[in-house]
Amino acid sequence: MPYVLTFNKPSIQNKIISICDYLNLNKNFDSFLNWILELRNNLNIPHKLSDVMDCNKIDLDELSLMAFEDPSTGGNPKKLSQNDLKAMYKKSISGELF
Repeated sequence: MPYVLTFNKPSIQNKIISICDYLNLNKNFDSFLNWILELRNNLNIPHKLSDVMDCNKIDLDELSLMAFEDPSTGGNPKKLSQNDLKAMYKKSISGELF
């Protein structure tokens, strides 16, 4: 989730700020992102895909094409290309946020 959030930040920042009121957080994107990261940590959800699987066996071109062709991709707040999805997968493997 953090990878998708940070990728979409320009398109969702104002909506995220309004969610901060509901969660009693400081009114900024980073406050919400840190809350998500802390929640993930508290629930013992690994930070990277490479923490739970052998990512050397992943065909990123095939995976990103499948994601691009998925009907739900059209609902993303920011228009996505296959290269964007491949970049998201790479970041989720390395643990680096956008």
